[in-house]
Amino acid sequence: MRELHRSAARRRALVSKLAGRDLLDDDDIERIEAAVDAVQAAGALTDALDDVPPGEREMLLLVADGRTPGQAADELGISPGAAWTRLSRARRRLRALVSKPPERRGTDDD
Repeated sequence: MRELHRSAARRRALVSKLAGRDLLDDDDIERIEAAVDAVQAAGALTDALDDVPPGEREMLLLVADGRTPGQAADELGISPGAAWTRLSRARRRLRALVSKPPERRGTDDD
């Protein structure tokens, strides 16, 4: 019973707080839409990363984490030339995967 009263009080407090807020203007709506689009793009990117071969994915993640391709090459124990090749292939593959519709990802029919 006590929890019921607390819940009702919280609900009343929330409603009174929201009632005093202004409506969203166009800038607010654009920011919200941009944030939603960014979250969706991040999800697509994460899904597409799963389809990138492990060596290329490791290289891409190291560079995305702030390492130079040379530093990433040292960490992976590969030559700088091989690192640049993996990075280039990973970027190209990721671009292609992200541009595919979600139901076609993971298929190699390109």
